[in-house]
Amino acid sequence: MSGGELCAIAKPQDCIQRIVQVPSPRDGPQTTNGSVGSGEVGSQNRYFMSSKKLPEKGAGRKPLVLRKKFIMKSLYLSIALAALGSFGTAFGATVQFDTLNSQLCVGAAGCNSKIVDFGGNTLRLTYNPFVSANLNANPLSSTNFGSLTLNCTDGGNPAAVALITTCGSSALPVGLNLYLRFNQVLPQAGMGAIDSETIVGTIGGNSGNATITWSVPSTTINTAGFSISYRVTNNPLNIVTPAGGGVTTIQGEVRDNMVPEPATYAMLGGALIGLVLLRRRKA
Repeated sequence: MSGGELCAIAKPQDCIQRIVQVPSPRDGPQTTNGSVGSGEVGSQNRYFMSSKKLPEKGAGRKPLVLRKKFIMKSLYLSIALAALGSFGTAFGATVQFDTLNSQLCVGAAGCNSKIVDFGGNTLRLTYNPFVSANLNANPLSSTNFGSLTLNCTDGGNPAAVALITTCGSSALPVGLNLYLRFNQVLPQAGMGAIDSETIVGTIGGNSGNATITWSVPSTTINTAGFSISYRVTNNPLNIVTPAGGGVTTIQGEVRDNMVPEPATYAMLGGALIGLVLLRRRKA
């Protein structure tokens, strides 16, 4: 039986057919390495039987292709999550607020005053409230919560407050506190409060070490569908002397707590890629 006939009756996956050109035998058919010769004159086709199975079409590539697909899907998911995070933060809440109801009092809140005279009516500390424009909290926006102005006075003469910058040092009144009151207009109406822990020290026209400290420098206003936080960022805060300009700005930030940070999406996407790669490696 010729090699071609053997290949014809064998299972396709069990037969490897090789066609080689061999010199024409003079003494009839011959067999080389277990092959079966056809015995024809001239060049001969030799057929070899092998126990090695032919690889199926695409065999050996399928796991690699699947692995690449899993990696690419995870990468696309990561990019999509990051884009979603950027899209979400781009449309953070629009916030509008004011601090018009804040008070500067010696003692408990309720004095309904923003001015304190001390040092024998030679120094005046004034709180100046802040009214915000529309802020896009995406997720946070820097702003201020008003300012304090320290002036030397001429015996308490209001007309001379802005003109005098030289006066002696004096200790701040005991129990002096700033009570910040937040009136939120947008995204929804609400109220919040940040109270100073202490305002202490000695200060004058040219020098001083008076400081405001907040033990709890933030407040959160929760309304239907929104959570907006207000936080003092320069805590503790040194009061500027009249010679230094006399204006102490209370820096702050407003945050929309419903909008995640973009880094959160990036970390989530990276974790998903890691899990997929680990699972494929174990498989």
